[in-house]
Amino acid sequence: MISPLNADRLRTFDAAEFQQRRPFPWQGLAQLLTQEAFERLRTEFPDPRRFAAHQDRMRVHNQRPHNRCYLTLDDRRFGRRREAGQIGMTELSPAWRALIRALRRDQDYQRFAAQSLGTPHFRMRFDWHLAAAGQDVSPHCDDPAKAGTHLFYFNSSADWRPEWGGHTVFLGGKRTERMNPELAEFAEQCPAPMLDNQSAIFRNVAEAWHGVGVCQCPPGHFRRLFCVVFRHTTPWQVRILRTLRGRVPRERKMATAG
Repeated sequence: MISPLNADRLRTFDAAEFQQRRPFPWQGLAQLLTQEAFERLRTEFPDPRRFAAHQDRMRVHNQRPHNRCYLTLDDRRFGRRREAGQIGMTELSPAWRALIRALRRDQDYQRFAAQSLGTPHFRMRFDWHLAAAGQDVSPHCDDPAKAGTHLFYFNSSADWRPEWGGHTVFLGGKRTERMNPELAEFAEQCPAPMLDNQSAIFRNVAEAWHGVGVCQCPPGHFRRLFCVVFRHTTPWQVRILRTLRGRVPRERKMATAG
């Protein structure tokens, strides 16, 4: 089977340059999926009825809640009945199953992820997000248990306009001591491209602040995002990051950002 991943883009990734990027290691990546795969995945994005609404959930440091619809892959062969917002591998379309298999098994992708995250010791989680008009993601840093996140955007110029926003913004130069800042309180704001087969990966370092501005789309349109979340598998890495941040663990069900 032909891989949905663009091998040339993965093999030419400059890990050394990535680690030196400001305000922290992040990079937008165009055409990381083959164009055929992108179109199929966009067309076969999971049914919105499968998603669970995350509404007004409390966050650490009194940050504004990240309201959106959320779906996560639960591919346990046995276990309890799936909850709202969970989907199994066999319930996904063939294109989505092929992508997840490639992300898990492709040697070029695994090497790319290890170089980006600075560690080969991680496990992967797969989530989908939908955001509607008026929704945003307030600036925050992720749980130290995460090594990083790879964000795949599934909007095209045919269904989304740049002026509607929805870009992930990578932030630096925080101008306040508060841990619940707004976008305007950062000197550096680096929006990642999101239309027509774009993705962005970032490493979860101590000051990896990021957020998403308010979506200005008309009713019936959604920002569509697929997240590959990398979580540390070595406890000492998590302890070091939590010490650097002086933070407490988040609740297990706290949604990831993107």
